[in-house]
Amino acid sequence: GISVISIVSCVFYPIEIFPEELHFFIKLNPLYYYFDLMRLTWWAGINYGEAISYITIYHILIVVIFTIITPVTASFLFIKIYNKYGTSGY
Repeated sequence: GISVISIVSCVFYPIEIFPEELHFFIKLNPLYYYFDLMRLTWWAGINYGEAISYITIYHILIVVIFTIITPVTASFLFIKIYNKYGTSGY
């Protein structure tokens, strides 16, 4: 099924269809910015000037920061758990 995270990431629908009260919480989700960037570039097509006019520095910062933080955090957690439990069976 469709998870709640994909719904509030605005994968299938733009943020405008959600009540105004939820916009703050949706914008806390970093996936929203990934999908919004993809939607904006797809919507603008090859007209990059128009696409750039809709993309804010906030979009780019969120995407870059979470693109760096996510694998670093995952690696740290993997090493921590691996050192604690090691490998067992396969």
